[in-house]
Amino acid sequence: MLADETPLPPVAAGCHPELGCASRLLGVSRTEQAGRYVVAREPVATGDTLVVEPALKAPVACPECSGLAFCSVGCRDEACRSYHRYECHYMDLLIGSGMSILCHVALRMVTQAGEQFFLDRRQDLTSHSKDIRNKQDTPYS
Repeated sequence: MLADETPLPPVAAGCHPELGCASRLLGVSRTEQAGRYVVAREPVATGDTLVVEPALKAPVACPECSGLAFCSVGCRDEACRSYHRYECHYMDLLIGSGMSILCHVALRMVTQAGEQFFLDRRQDLTSHSKDIRNKQDTPYS
């Protein structure tokens, strides 16, 4: 199975006895000029699957955007339950804005922490605002 989702299609006319992933319609030839190469031993119809190999690694796409690929279905599902559900519809905008990766990481930290995290820490997060406003030599003045 590729990425835990799609079974491999069967090859036309069954598997070749020596080329396990290839169709019986194919054969291996060799010449001095070309070396080894694969040829059709029998007629091949349009749409015949001739070679199928399982992927060593197959990225799993987000079903909603083209901005990310995940290493597995589990990774994708976890991302879509957490940070990616916030980022998904804005990925093109985020990438196109030219924002740095650090800005993206900051956004990810905020979206991963969740609303309750910030509500619980509201006092801590706002307690320094008076100090900053009263300083004249800061970039915030």
